[in-house]
Amino acid sequence: MKQFLKVLAFSLPLLAAMPALAILEVSVGGQGILSSTGGGNWTGLGATNYSFSGAYGAQGEVRVNFPTSSWHFGVRYGQLGLSGSSGVNSLAMSSTLYSALVSYRLIDTGLLFGPVVTYALSGSGTLQNSLATTVGSTATAGSVSGYTAGVEFGLKFPLLLAVEVGVGNLTMTNFSNNQLLNGTATNVTLSGTYARLAVGFSF
Repeated sequence: MKQFLKVLAFSLPLLAAMPALAILEVSVGGQGILSSTGGGNWTGLGATNYSFSGAYGAQGEVRVNFPTSSWHFGVRYGQLGLSGSSGVNSLAMSSTLYSALVSYRLIDTGLLFGPVVTYALSGSGTLQNSLATTVGSTATAGSVSGYTAGVEFGLKFPLLLAVEVGVGNLTMTNFSNNQLLNGTATNVTLSGTYARLAVGFSF
């Protein structure tokens, strides 16, 4: 709940400019990258030696649309976490993204269906490992970017139940500790199919 309140605060300028006839949608849920290229394509992290699971996390968003238009605009807050192991060693990733959102409802009655895209405006990310021989066990990304492109479908009565599937990307670079593992420069790129499940209300 605390994290979702950040989404509401982040969207205040958008809400302040919203005409009286605009429709507001607020939802929370979960998201995950279900498959990823090369197990994550992690430069410097020995991806071939680590076994990675999917990346999952919490999500919240606010959207605004106008009764005469099928376009929706908003902001999305999302978290993604991932962990991997290689023998007795472990590695964990966590990230937070604040993204701009644009969607177009081809169907927007009791049913909803249409494309939706997001692009990260800001974010943060960390890596943590258990290797005793590393320079440091935790590193913070200096640059985090990401995007998604998918299709959503669901119900709105005004209770909102929606599923979204598509492709997504998360990239983290310029880590504070550039020798996180085996003295090798570390960058993270995670991309692949994602899914999102959300519940909310429209006003």
